[in-house]
Amino acid sequence: MRFIKKTLLALTLSSITTLTISHSASAANLRNVALEGTATASRTYRGSDLFAPNNAIDGDETTSWNAGEHPTQWLEIDLGEAAYIHEIVGIVAQSPAGGTRHDIYLDDIFSFRWEGFTTSGQTLSHELNTPTLAQTVRILSTAGPSWVAWREVKVLAGPGPKKSSVPEPSMIFSLAAMGVGGLVAARRKA
Repeated sequence: MRFIKKTLLALTLSSITTLTISHSASAANLRNVALEGTATASRTYRGSDLFAPNNAIDGDETTSWNAGEHPTQWLEIDLGEAAYIHEIVGIVAQSPAGGTRHDIYLDDIFSFRWEGFTTSGQTLSHELNTPTLAQTVRILSTAGPSWVAWREVKVLAGPGPKKSSVPEPSMIFSLAAMGVGGLVAARRKA
């Protein structure tokens, strides 16, 4: 009986390890697809190219988009085609520092919220639980002490969700039961 418990434990741990390895491997394949997209916004400070929406996705943290107005304002990134989004990163441009709230939508569906005290240059990030297929990312800023602005927004995308390599609990039980049956039969023959 002790042998059977060790075998079942080894089978379960082997499956969990496989899942961890496959997750780490996919993280290495992420790329910033916002660089290939286009950005639009609710408004731009004085209509100036100096603060244009595309400045928030140009890969240069010294440029920025600035609405020139307080919340509520939005920045939307069209990736050009749907991609499996794993993580979104935003680098804040605001003065003064203070409490902010930013709702993030993927293809017009609410995904998550950044909310709290933020300062200029701060990096906000959110890793999605499951890669989500979407073409547009909208950051809707609804609260804050300053004009709404972003130095850079990165949309990290990569491979789609992989099927879990961890067997369903019923499958683990079935495998264990098959192993027990085989072991019992083998011991009877011996």
